[in-house]
Amino acid sequence: MQLSIRLSKAFNFIIICLIASFFSGCESTNPLAPEEKIDLHGEWTAVLIPENLLGNWFWNSMWDMTIGLETIEDSVKTTAILAVEKQGEIFRIIHKFKENVYFVTYFRFSSDNEIRMAASDGAARDIDKVRLLPLLEWYTATRILPWENTTLPPELPGNWHIPDGEEEIVINESSITLSGKNWNIEASQTNGTISRIVIKSGMAQKSFYYRLNIRNYTMEAALKDGLEIIHDKFGHLPESEWSNFSRWWDIKESFPLVEGTRWRYEFNYRNLYDPQLDFFGRWDAKKHDIKASGSFELVLVASKTNSVSSSYRFSSSFHIDKEECYIHHSRVNPENYLPEILSDTTTVEENLVFTNEYLIVEDNDSLWYETEEGRKLFSPVQVSWGTFAYLKMFTYPKSKTEDYFFALLINPSQASPALAFVSHDLFEEECYFIPGRGIKNIHYFHGEYRVMTAPSTYEEELTFELTEFVPGNY
Repeated sequence: MQLSIRLSKAFNFIIICLIASFFSGCESTNPLAPEEKIDLHGEWTAVLIPENLLGNWFWNSMWDMTIGLETIEDSVKTTAILAVEKQGEIFRIIHKFKENVYFVTYFRFSSDNEIRMAASDGAARDIDKVRLLPLLEWYTATRILPWENTTLPPELPGNWHIPDGEEEIVINESSITLSGKNWNIEASQTNGTISRIVIKSGMAQKSFYYRLNIRNYTMEAALKDGLEIIHDKFGHLPESEWSNFSRWWDIKESFPLVEGTRWRYEFNYRNLYDPQLDFFGRWDAKKHDIKASGSFELVLVASKTNSVSSSYRFSSSFHIDKEECYIHHSRVNPENYLPEILSDTTTVEENLVFTNEYLIVEDNDSLWYETEEGRKLFSPVQVSWGTFAYLKMFTYPKSKTEDYFFALLINPSQASPALAFVSHDLFEEECYFIPGRGIKNIHYFHGEYRVMTAPSTYEEELTFELTEFVPGNY
């Protein structure tokens, strides 16, 4: 398949050589490469297919073909081997596809794991004619899918575990810790399909194969001894070889829960309730549309940590620059059955401040809010992409909402944070979380819509955008 693109180059090369030979008036003194000495009309000897020609061959980091005792398979077709012939160092295989469509492929060994290959330019209906077809350009194929050195993906270093399992992996730039044992990284490589890290401890060498999904920070991994070839002809490992891992972060370090840390956000809030008059269900309707904007500040004012547990006291402040409330009250007049407006008012309040405090304690590998009703879960200590956290401290003061549960979809990169997104028709939550800085922004939306009897629209929306982050005192 790859050989079809080489025809024009081969003809151009021959023409250039003829012109150069004509003008020089003498033969070239450069020795001919073995493949250039082929005499298609000369004598070819029938031989058995060389044993070291059998197997998979790769070109350009991809599987090119598989040569067997009776067939040749490539990505397009499988052909039946009819004859194997040799002239000097060159072998050629004549093979047939379906009814009387003949091909010929030429080979020359460069080493035990490398061959030079060329195919005939097209096919023929006659087996004798196919032997005389000109060759396309020669190229090099390897028995082993080549591994190329690369750098570790920036998303890979960190803590990984099998969810609900005991296996833990810690990866950094120079070593990997597997089940408590440290291995030095010798090389990071890829074959274009999967990647591996070559690791060594003492005289022992292993290959750590992985497939990384950076969208949700999961990884499939397989550990094998040495550098043995265990992938198939397409570079894949059998699916049964993989184990599933998830990246995790310690939220105490990643939020980070350090005394004195301060976050400042800009926020926007809207609460809309728009009931419609309905002669069959609602004769009185009071619409409200509340809009507010300003800044929100969260400060970790105190923390206590010991060998048994930890506690963290937060102070939150909503500084409302402006809150506008529009109220429209209407009804169906019982005398003439026509709609009428009872009131239509807009009130504006400015420079409002609401403060609150929250105590969070650590217990049983989780963080909990201490409330008058008892403890409520804030988050597990170990968080992964998709872990839910109860962001009660971000609740707008005049909101009656109690369902500020967000899936923390995490990305260490500040440049392109991953999106935390939970959604259905009437409910959306988005939360960007960056380890080392905490929550970057939040979008909360809740909608309820009734379209039959007593139609109405209810929408509540709250957004935060981090404008300032001041780390605490480590």
